[in-house]
Amino acid sequence: MIETEHKDVVIVGAGMGGVSAAIWGHRLGVPCFLLEQQEQIGGQLQHIHNIIPDYPGLVCDGAEFSAQLCSQLTQLGIVPQLGGSVQDVDVKSRSIRVGGQWISCKAMVVATGLRKRHLRADGAEALMGRGLAMSFSGQREMFAGRKICLVGGGDGAFENALMMVESCPHVTIVCRGRHPRARSSFLERVQAHPAIDILLESEVVAVEGTSWVEAVRIQGPTSCERLAVEAVLVKIGMEPQVEWLKGTGVAQQHGYLQVNHAQQTSIPWIWAVGDVCTPLDPSLSVAAGQACLAMRSIERYLCSV
Repeated sequence: MIETEHKDVVIVGAGMGGVSAAIWGHRLGVPCFLLEQQEQIGGQLQHIHNIIPDYPGLVCDGAEFSAQLCSQLTQLGIVPQLGGSVQDVDVKSRSIRVGGQWISCKAMVVATGLRKRHLRADGAEALMGRGLAMSFSGQREMFAGRKICLVGGGDGAFENALMMVESCPHVTIVCRGRHPRARSSFLERVQAHPAIDILLESEVVAVEGTSWVEAVRIQGPTSCERLAVEAVLVKIGMEPQVEWLKGTGVAQQHGYLQVNHAQQTSIPWIWAVGDVCTPLDPSLSVAAGQACLAMRSIERYLCSV
């Protein structure tokens, strides 16, 4: 029989929301167990290669901020368990399974955040890292001087297109919708740029190449065409990492967890913070604030159970 380890509060995910929750737990005297499936904390912070523009008092990129958070946890004596992902959740016993170990708790905070959506096109997976990438800022050398296909229609896609044409001769944006979702300031600049084309109501259905990207096949409103390119950047948004909660009954809407004013989900002992429950306004500031609300709510909850 596999023994069960007992914790007061388990925090799943050590990005901004999870780390903030652990820090608030320490301040409130609520023992927390911080679990992260990656080998380092920070979550999406690890993919922010530019200076973070909108967090008060902070002037650094994501990796630097992650290092500061790690240092703060160390100073507080909070030791996250890295490289551990949740395989199962037993709602009735308030337990999660991490590897071969069951961990029971009085309360759980879901802070697993988002992950980038992958391009579901023939050949895309095989060419990942060989002319196809999901980040420009962190892999500029892959794109410099090349003819680019950029997949996406939101702010991220259009902002990256404007950055890419500084070092790339031409960028073709492939947008699935009839109207791009990007803010007007990005849209106007892209439409006015001579080195950027926009294909609307179109999808990349295949990425071709042997050792490197050579072309994409694009399904448009009336036909499928082949476009010779030398690299592909995928910016098609994010999706919540909640598959591990399947079957638990936690209420969701479009994959995002639904919470009340105190960040509590439809399961009384489960809270959620950060991007995993914030489809409209995801940000570092929101995640940190939600962590405060959740842990104060959990403190009151633990006094009542």
